[in-house]
Amino acid sequence: MDPKKKSARTATSSTATLDRSFSAIGAPVSSYTPFIVIFCLALVLYGNSIFNGYALDDSIVITDNAYTKQGFAGLGKIFSTDAFEGFFGKKKDLVEGGRYRPLSIATFAIEWAISPKNPALSHAGNVILYALLGMMVFAFLGKLFPDSENRPFWQSIPFIVTLLFMAHPIHTEVVANIKGRDELMAMLLLVTGMYSAIAYIDTEKLSWLGASGGAFFLAYLSKETPLPFFLILPLTIGFFRREAAAGKKVIAWVPMLVATIGYLGIRFAIVGFGGGAETVQSTEILNDPFLGVSSADRLATVMETWGMYLGKLFFPIKLSHDYYFNQIPITKWSDPVVLASFGLNLGLFCTGIWLYFTRNAIGYGILFYFLAFSITSNLVISIGVTMGERFVFVPSLGFLLALVLGMHALIKRMGLAPHTPVLYVAAGISLIFALKTITRNTVWKDNYTLFTTDAETSPNSAKVQTAAGGVMIERADDPKTPAKDKPKLYRDAIEHLKKATTIYPEHGNAWLLMGNGLHKLDDYQGSLSAYEKAMNYRPLLWDAYKNAAITARKIKRYDLASAYYRLNIKTKEKQQPPVAVTADEWFDYGNNFEEWGTKPDSAIWAYSVALQKDPKMAKALGQTGRVYGMQLNNLDQAIAFGEKAVAIDPKLDWVYENIGIATAMKGDPAGAIAIFQRGLATNANNANLYRNMGVTYQTLGDMAKAQECFAKAQQLSGGK
Repeated sequence: MDPKKKSARTATSSTATLDRSFSAIGAPVSSYTPFIVIFCLALVLYGNSIFNGYALDDSIVITDNAYTKQGFAGLGKIFSTDAFEGFFGKKKDLVEGGRYRPLSIATFAIEWAISPKNPALSHAGNVILYALLGMMVFAFLGKLFPDSENRPFWQSIPFIVTLLFMAHPIHTEVVANIKGRDELMAMLLLVTGMYSAIAYIDTEKLSWLGASGGAFFLAYLSKETPLPFFLILPLTIGFFRREAAAGKKVIAWVPMLVATIGYLGIRFAIVGFGGGAETVQSTEILNDPFLGVSSADRLATVMETWGMYLGKLFFPIKLSHDYYFNQIPITKWSDPVVLASFGLNLGLFCTGIWLYFTRNAIGYGILFYFLAFSITSNLVISIGVTMGERFVFVPSLGFLLALVLGMHALIKRMGLAPHTPVLYVAAGISLIFALKTITRNTVWKDNYTLFTTDAETSPNSAKVQTAAGGVMIERADDPKTPAKDKPKLYRDAIEHLKKATTIYPEHGNAWLLMGNGLHKLDDYQGSLSAYEKAMNYRPLLWDAYKNAAITARKIKRYDLASAYYRLNIKTKEKQQPPVAVTADEWFDYGNNFEEWGTKPDSAIWAYSVALQKDPKMAKALGQTGRVYGMQLNNLDQAIAFGEKAVAIDPKLDWVYENIGIATAMKGDPAGAIAIFQRGLATNANNANLYRNMGVTYQTLGDMAKAQECFAKAQQLSGGK
């Protein structure tokens, strides 16, 4: 038989498979029916995620990304810079290598331009992309497994695999987290590229080559995921189109080659391949779980995670977004679990090779899984975390294909017609998966729900325990939170933070947050102790110095507070490049000197620096006048600075008090009364202004006016 005719007939047979319908149950016949079913399935599975807000790394690519929030105007920067630059304001290597993933971030910018701060729009976009991905997976598998027996589509291998793929709960991190769009887009475009390459072999139409190359290139712009497909594509062509001419196979692979070279060239020109960028906390174990670990122990731990991935693909019961230090402790090759995982994975891989070369499609599914997994497996490239469920999003397709084909072969070996039993088993599994997926989506509602939930499923992760404590403090600080609920939130937050510091004693941010929580509970000594640990472990964590200064002032340790304010300033100046010390920070520094009571000159100096940074800082002018009047008895300067303050902000009622008192002390009670009246013109309900005006009237002998002012002051202060 002519290979060209055979391949064309294969394509036709595949199309016929897709033309099956629900006619057996009375539904109208339509070639679009399976695609409609898959699209609706995606809506059922992830429709509830549309009501979620932003969570986790959405801040990096959306809410705190300067380029994304520029909308259409930010697209140029998005396509010409590292993926993290819009968040940090400069290029940073958080983990090994740079990150060039502009396509998904560009879609976020477009959505922001259409409707800013609208997570529902972005979640809906992810759901639609997942639906399109499911449809494309079905079409691609239909190319590989045409049904020559003319069965209904729902009994076909492509549909059963797609059903399991769509429902699998391990995918919730990618779909329900908006940032996961990079994975969604990459896989959708990858499958489209694979489909197009096969379509070219079947039809010899050059347009399919263009579609294939374009899809692969856009997939690269979404994420680095396509790199293993440099091998998976020829593996696919070699297995499922082995009858095609060798030249045609090579031509079908060329678009992938061109897309890869083009992407790598652009990537290198824009972000390089690591090195040269600022490395953020290169000695931070939370960014490198294998820091200081021997190669043997590193490989042993990686191998243990390979077994865990397979376990979660089979039984996705206990899911978490976080597997950071020390949820999966470093282990050794002597660990029986490691040896079992090594044996299982090696056996599967060898079986896959043997089955592939004996023309068994199960082998293709196994090799698809391992090759797609290679880039995120930690075997060659460090991904900055021990493991993550999103890393088996693409590989899971190969796993599920091998699983369904394995069930099919097993039931057939038992002498049964496999199609219906496999469908029933897959349908039952998919139903369980679907229920888990729908409930897991709700965990991604917001950071509070996500972190507090996963702190239970990943109890040994210092990072998620810290995150849970942090969001609890944020909720307690929220003015909308009832006062009666705040103490418990602070206490619960501290418990999470204690777990974090037990797991990782050098976690400076956990100590900082613990200090904040203890401060809110009025445990100032405990708070200072926590801040000091944060400083010891992270000397450049300037917030620890600033917050410690605030706490020291609470217990009137002004000397200690002054030292911490000074360290906060010096720590910021040590950064490369230096971090600006704000006018407010200099104001607080001066305010501490003022409260100290013995450092008036230092207070005036600090206020003057604040005013250099912000000449219109009315409160700094007012406080400077207050120091001149109350501590240095320089009434002229007190009045002069006070007048400058109210000229900028007429609502500063306490400044009118200071000016009026200083004026009265200069022997001008009438002038003082005029100043108090000016203050009341913009601050009519200020009891102190009335009270001071009453005292001034007393000095003038006008007791009637004085009593009138005192009565008004008493009324405004609630009888006090």
